[in-house]
Amino acid sequence: MRLPHHRQLYLWVVIAIFVFATPLIILYAKGERYDISNRRLVQTGIFSLTTEPRAVTVTNAGKTTVGRTPLQIRSLLPGRYTVEVSKNGFQTWQKSLMIVAGQTTFLDTVVLIRHPVEATILAAQDITAAAISGDGQTLVTARNSSDGTTI
Repeated sequence: MRLPHHRQLYLWVVIAIFVFATPLIILYAKGERYDISNRRLVQTGIFSLTTEPRAVTVTNAGKTTVGRTPLQIRSLLPGRYTVEVSKNGFQTWQKSLMIVAGQTTFLDTVVLIRHPVEATILAAQDITAAAISGDGQTLVTARNSSDGTTI
């Protein structure tokens, strides 16, 4: 029994797509990418990052990623990259990394340090009341002045 002509054509199109797409999918899954400037396939690397605090902004090769860590950046061509981790209220962290083909480069537990806090030292006997602001950033104190008023 022979298939009708349009079904036979459909079958050949599906077979052709399968034959061409399967190797591309396998190469992509192995981390292979086509380097346009060198006109060849190259194997890529992965960068894995864990930070404290978890919600950060990561800048790598001029591309910014905002998210929660652990974070993986895939499909990086082999070479040297400068990675910058930042968050409002914290000092920025920066490091130069070498990404190697077929390997994962790990940066485990990058700890961001809070910006220095400005503080004024008060004698405990001068303070009559104290409270912390709603955002947890400011300490409000009350003390008696020399003329008897509370400031």
